[in-house]
Amino acid sequence: MSIPVHSYGSQHWVSFEIGGGRHAYVLTGVVLFNLQGAGQDFKRDTLTFEVPIPALPAGQGLRVIQWAPSVVPASFANDGPPLNTGWAVDAFRLVNTGPVITTATVSCDVAVRDPGSFLYRVSYSLHLVGHIEALA
Repeated sequence: MSIPVHSYGSQHWVSFEIGGGRHAYVLTGVVLFNLQGAGQDFKRDTLTFEVPIPALPAGQGLRVIQWAPSVVPASFANDGPPLNTGWAVDAFRLVNTGPVITTATVSCDVAVRDPGSFLYRVSYSLHLVGHIEALA
């Protein structure tokens, strides 16, 4: 099951040429969603979200050759007496690496424990290196 994304916030980016026809992008932001714990064990689920690659020339995309995503909890709460409360981002990965993309899709495994606990936001930092090429 996949967690629905409610919205995005605080999206920022930088881009620059690094030689050899390669371009680097650093994309950051916050993803808003809602995952509530269900008991004494961690409730685990997958959050998948898309990050547009900005300032690409018309009809062009990025052929990604290197990537490094990072996703961390950014907002969480407990609405009752805490009983083994916990929040986690267990893993994250870039889902679509090619051939030529205009949007990066990130998937992460998140978890929350305790019925009164909620995970509301994660922040991401996505580093991409690639060549700008024509879209297929």
